[in-house]
Amino acid sequence: MTSGECCSHHSVPRSGGFQTAELNRRRSGDRRSLSNATQPTRLKDRLIYRESECRSRRRSRAAPLRQSWGQPAVHRRARFVRLRKIGLVSWYQSFRKCKSARLTVLRKELLRMLFRLRPRPTQGAAAGKPSLLACASEKDAKCERMGERVNPGNRPIGSEQSSGVIDKGTINIGIFSSAMSLDLNTILKDWPHEGGAIKVRKILGLDGREKLQLRIDLGVLQMEMTGRPDGNRPHGCESLLVYHQLRAARAEEKGENYQLTTEQCAEMQQEGIQYYHRYLSLFQLNDFAGVVRDTQRNLDLFTFVTEHTDREEVAWSLQQFRPYVLMMNTRAKSSILLAQGKFVDAMAQIQHGRDLIMDFFQKSNFPELAAKSSEIAFLDEWMEEVRAKRPLSKLEIMQREMETAVQKELYERAAELRDAIRQLKASGVSADR
Repeated sequence: MTSGECCSHHSVPRSGGFQTAELNRRRSGDRRSLSNATQPTRLKDRLIYRESECRSRRRSRAAPLRQSWGQPAVHRRARFVRLRKIGLVSWYQSFRKCKSARLTVLRKELLRMLFRLRPRPTQGAAAGKPSLLACASEKDAKCERMGERVNPGNRPIGSEQSSGVIDKGTINIGIFSSAMSLDLNTILKDWPHEGGAIKVRKILGLDGREKLQLRIDLGVLQMEMTGRPDGNRPHGCESLLVYHQLRAARAEEKGENYQLTTEQCAEMQQEGIQYYHRYLSLFQLNDFAGVVRDTQRNLDLFTFVTEHTDREEVAWSLQQFRPYVLMMNTRAKSSILLAQGKFVDAMAQIQHGRDLIMDFFQKSNFPELAAKSSEIAFLDEWMEEVRAKRPLSKLEIMQREMETAVQKELYERAAELRDAIRQLKASGVSADR
């Protein structure tokens, strides 16, 4: 080895030796000596080195997010992965920090808006009274203190106030009351469902009218007492049946044939189910007049659909319920007569309803169903119960006494009873008196 080679070797180290020395210094942890040893001597190289050191200098966690937040999601995700690889920032912690910061800004903006819309203090507030809405009455203020939703002037809940003023306390109360009113658990727990039992009650609605509530396994059905059960008036009429009846009458006046479509029949069938729920509930409350009204309405529906459709399957989809509706109609009418003490008329009504059901089966395509009809079997059993509970008339009592006298060989007493029976029959006394 020559002296030139030795001098050049010690003055300017080669790249490989320089990297090895740098790695050794990093492992030893001497960062200060590393920075001094790797700093170049020329001014141009020194500027380049300083710029690279600034780029690789450790920054805050939010700095990479500020740089890449406005960029597309793909580039932002790649940026976070690259930063996580080199150990400068944790993606999850930085994202959570940025998200919480944005939520804080939104919360501050919301509070600033609420305080900006807060009403000005009135004279009552200056005198020491609590601050209330200008349009709220004393009753509304009491409801607000109790935690109920303020509704001055019986306005619909959710409508805007005429004054355009929003109170922060009122907003909080409205949200609380709305959450409570949407949850039905309180009502359902106070009125539990019982399997196999029909539970019905009447309530007074917010409009001052009586409502009918039917408890089912999944909740409560609320119905109006009159008109359509859901309170709607389709096409301005009381029900779809009335609407189509009016259209059919106008068509007949013009000499046209009015036909119902399949969709219209389905809509009317759904409407009939509403009336079914109501007359079933009214029967539990012994409102037999309402049961007669709703059952007769559904019977008219079955007849109307059958007369204005050519499809037998559509007509039978409604007519198959006629025996049941006839039975309920008969029960309601007979119950009214029994409450008046008219047992004979009630028995005649039961027999009339039984005949109507039998006649329906005989005219249908399935006459053999009459022998299996549960409606006819129920009316027969009910007829026997009514006959057994019917009080005896004066004529029937005398006839039974005469038969007893004959069995005991009291012929003189039997003759007297026979003459009295003849006089009663001649005077025209009916058997039920």
